[in-house]
Amino acid sequence: MITRRVALVVLAAVFAAPAAAQEKLKVLASFSILGDLVKNVGGDRVEVGTVVGANGNAHVYAPSPADSRRIVAARLVVVNGLGFEGWLDRLVKASDTKAPVVVASAGVKPLQRAGEAEEVVGAALYFASPAASYTTGAILTIDGGSAHLITRTTYES
Repeated sequence: MITRRVALVVLAAVFAAPAAAQEKLKVLASFSILGDLVKNVGGDRVEVGTVVGANGNAHVYAPSPADSRRIVAARLVVVNGLGFEGWLDRLVKASDTKAPVVVASAGVKPLQRAGEAEEVVGAALYFASPAASYTTGAILTIDGGSAHLITRTTYES
């Protein structure tokens, strides 16, 4: 559901641009996994950047003025939502960007247990790269209304 929504928005943005221009659509994703998703959907018609890189932690990230400039330069911003990037709303407002912001988790109802504050596993997603011998696993966990993304990469010999 999330992948389909993000894919449709990215495809619509990519194909809405005039074909003669052939200029790549500048997309800024909040973190590397969303950036990979956007790149796979948009292919060579998008130029994808990420605010938080592959080795960064989006939960505790401290944006810089350079991040604000990158958001202003983007024509589309893709974010996870569900409280994953707690700093992002302030960054988008401070940048005064005119780019549309796509929330990948829009419409997702987090799993919750009545009266319990313990962690509940929300989803497990696995991506395999045909060009490399590794698999990346991502587990989205939800506790107290906050979402956490845990990634693991397994290399095959």
